[in-house]
Amino acid sequence: MESNDISKRTVLVLLVLTLVVSVVGTWTILSQPTTIYRTVEMGGPQAGQVRLNIDEPSMPVQQLSDDGGKISVNILK
Repeated sequence: MESNDISKRTVLVLLVLTLVVSVVGTWTILSQPTTIYRTVEMGGPQAGQVRLNIDEPSMPVQQLSDDGGKISVNILK
C-alpha cells in the first residue's frame, strides 16, 4: 500500500520558508517611513452651484456652461 503523505522534511522546509517570508515581509513594512504624504491642489473651486428643474420631458434642456455636468433622472409611472 502506497503512502501519499508528505514527508516530515518537506513540512519542515515549508514551515521554515513560511517563517522567513513572514519575517522579511514584516521587516519590510515596518522599515518604511511612517509619514504619509498628501497632494493638495490649491486654487480649486471653493463653491459650486446646483440647479434642479422639474420639467416636462418634451422641454429642451439648457446647458449652463462648458465646465458643468448633466444629471438626469427618469421616473416611470
